[in-house]
Amino acid sequence: MRRFVPLVLILSALPGVAAELRLESVDMQGNPVWSRIEVRNSQGAMFQPQFPLRDKTARNVPMGGPWYVGSFVAQGEIKLDVPPGDYRVVSERGPEFNRLEVPVTVKDGVTAFVKLENERWIDMNEMGWFSGDFHVHRPPDDLPALLQAEGLNLGVVFTMWNKRDLFEGRKIPRNSALKVDPTHIYTVNNAEDERGGGAWMFHGLREKLGLAVDGRCPPGVGFIQKAKAQRYVPTGMPWIDVEKPFWWEVPVVMALEQPDSLGLLHNHFNQYGVLANEAWGRARDEEKRPGASGFAELIELSYATGGPGLPRAGFGGLQRPACCRTRWATTASTCSSTSRSGVGESTASCARARASLPTGRCCSSRRSSSPEAAFACW
Repeated sequence: MRRFVPLVLILSALPGVAAELRLESVDMQGNPVWSRIEVRNSQGAMFQPQFPLRDKTARNVPMGGPWYVGSFVAQGEIKLDVPPGDYRVVSERGPEFNRLEVPVTVKDGVTAFVKLENERWIDMNEMGWFSGDFHVHRPPDDLPALLQAEGLNLGVVFTMWNKRDLFEGRKIPRNSALKVDPTHIYTVNNAEDERGGGAWMFHGLREKLGLAVDGRCPPGVGFIQKAKAQRYVPTGMPWIDVEKPFWWEVPVVMALEQPDSLGLLHNHFNQYGVLANEAWGRARDEEKRPGASGFAELIELSYATGGPGLPRAGFGGLQRPACCRTRWATTASTCSSTSRSGVGESTASCARARASLPTGRCCSSRRSSSPEAAFACW
């Protein structure tokens, strides 16, 4: 594999002008591309351009430090006014591209220039795999940029969450899917019921579910039943995700109304660490399964014992970029034409485990040539 050294140049600036850092996010052909960027100084402080595209609801969390909160998404040329000093610029374009970390020194009265070219190490679409994030809490207008920056073919945006409803006072759109370009799609008719008993996610709703309730009643299984009643066929939309396997009501849901997928690579994992707790769910025995490794072991065990026939899902929602919650779908030629979903856990995300590629079940017997075909089953 060829190695590309990021280009760092120091350009002269007019006397008296404040120190300036200019970044250029481009592909290997020099075309402007969207990427997720971090700019840190030697003390760990982070800097952003004016009016950045960022997650305005995020806050620092133990496993992520300030990095996600201070990151932003940008395309092409980016200008930052910064104090003179030493900086590290980080650029990511999702799990199919190498991560860049470029050191640069910004001097008083000059402009420092950093060209960011993330090298692609694999093309999953060419292999018949298409990626998606099934848990996005961002304004829908952010999705065209986010999908491209994070290397996602599909984004599922939650416009309805408990008592919050982006479509308040009106019906949800008839067409849930919005196409950015031939390889990037996002959907908006999606809702999450997240209360004391757990979190259940409904994708591709035809009607609202009436999630604005207080307390634990009715239980989540009631909303799952209402969502399934909207299906034209038993295996059709809406698609139902169990957000995490350790929620208190998960055993009831698995017994009474089996979902379509179960979240394993969920929003407690990101590229900088693991939030190794069960939030308000059923806590594990930390003496038997300590730390991050024990937390991950319990997640996999929950899948093995509770839903081995379900697709494994990876998605987000907390403070982390989508490259760490990627899930993949395929229509590989080795699968039966009666097999249902095309979901597989992405072993390529976060850890960049290049030695083993994702596996999963598939929708049809033919390899897919587009994200529409790969995700047609849901």
